[in-house]
Amino acid sequence: MDKNSLAHYESLPYRLEVHFDADDDCFVAEFPELLGCVAHGDTREEAIATLDAFKTEWLASALEEGATIPEPKSEPTHSGKVLLRMPRTLHERAVQVSKLENVSLNTYIVQAVTESVERIGVKQLHGLLDGLLQRVLGHVVPAESLQSILVQIGVRVHAVYGRKDKPLPADKQDQLTSETPSPSVGQLDA
Repeated sequence: MDKNSLAHYESLPYRLEVHFDADDDCFVAEFPELLGCVAHGDTREEAIATLDAFKTEWLASALEEGATIPEPKSEPTHSGKVLLRMPRTLHERAVQVSKLENVSLNTYIVQAVTESVERIGVKQLHGLLDGLLQRVLGHVVPAESLQSILVQIGVRVHAVYGRKDKPLPADKQDQLTSETPSPSVGQLDA
């Protein structure tokens, strides 16, 4: 089997994670190695079935765009502990901000790293969706139209609201077309 074929990537054992989101009263399924490959459903089975269908489109679009598709990881390879060195002034400012946010310095740094990693994931997701829409529609979709399409199908932009699996509330839809604000630390806990 060709290592760069859709069949190859579909056959790989990507790690599946499913959890219940009490805020949205739905199940959320995702393949963590495939950034942005997330689906939700009323039942665990529905979320997984939707995710499996979306995985094929996600992989096909990534292959067409020439994006790097990660291989699955069998076991976590990192301990979760990091020795971090930074300038004293940055350390002091981080402590001040963590106190303002009423969280520990460790929690603040984890949330800041999470925000940065997820912002990269959103950019990759936009690229994949753009490629998918180009395949379906046969032409390039302007960025503002892509945002409008995302709003119409109920996709939330993770970097704006901190959760990529929730439908976008009607009162927040206009914010997608305006400048995207950075989420506050509290929004990442939501």
